[in-house]
Amino acid sequence: MPSRRQFLTGTVATGVALSMQQTAVTAAQQKRVIVDSQVHLWPASTPERPWLPGGKPQLPEPFTIERIIPLMDEAGVDVNH
Repeated sequence: MPSRRQFLTGTVATGVALSMQQTAVTAAQQKRVIVDSQVHLWPASTPERPWLPGGKPQLPEPFTIERIIPLMDEAGVDVNH
């Protein structure tokens, strides 16, 4: 016959194991939420707003809001949170 200590230890261990299993399932089902991120945009070089002499953008063409919105939509970014 198990002692009270053995019974309690077994019960606690079982409870911990079950809660860990539930936590793993719940975590796998959750959607990640990124609270803050940054996107660097740059317009084309114009006489009104020229790029710095010798400065080169990361990409050779302008990277504007019109280009990033479809990419964000494709990636499932929700800006309303």
